[in-house]
Amino acid sequence: MSELELLLRCPFFDALTQRQLQSLAALADEVHQPADKALFYEGQPADTIWLVLGGRVGLRHAAEGAGVAHTRTTEAIYHLIEEGAPIPMLEGQSEAFAEISVGEIGPGEILGISALIPPYQRTATARALVSSRLLRLDAVALREACAQDYSLERALLRATAQAALQRLHVTRQQLIFERH
Repeated sequence: MSELELLLRCPFFDALTQRQLQSLAALADEVHQPADKALFYEGQPADTIWLVLGGRVGLRHAAEGAGVAHTRTTEAIYHLIEEGAPIPMLEGQSEAFAEISVGEIGPGEILGISALIPPYQRTATARALVSSRLLRLDAVALREACAQDYSLERALLRATAQAALQRLHVTRQQLIFERH
């Protein structure tokens, strides 16, 4: 299936014209992500948007009260976690580094919406929970396209706001469930 056909199947892109979808398809390529492998890390620059085609991706956030200052939740810490290495603590801190699950993204859903919202920085770590098939879009080129086509920008920002609200609702429901 072509990148254009894959984009056409995703509700996130429903408001785009055929010409806009063709432009986006040119910025996309299909990738396979092994289970337990990170797509990106919290704190990294957000330069890619992902469409989950198959599999599941978990989102995790560094718990700020877990003994490591939030500013330390960068790529370096996550690489240490992947390697199973001990996490160095900041001076005067003794609690262990912790992450909390903040959601799961499944087939047909978009991932990495922070790539469309300034300051274009990852707000969570995304890791394939199972072997997953994804469509990767170059977000830097997409933002450049938006600067040239305001109707594209408006449609994508509206879809991004809807996706963020939906995730907020799911997270709120998780919090309610965990308290009971």
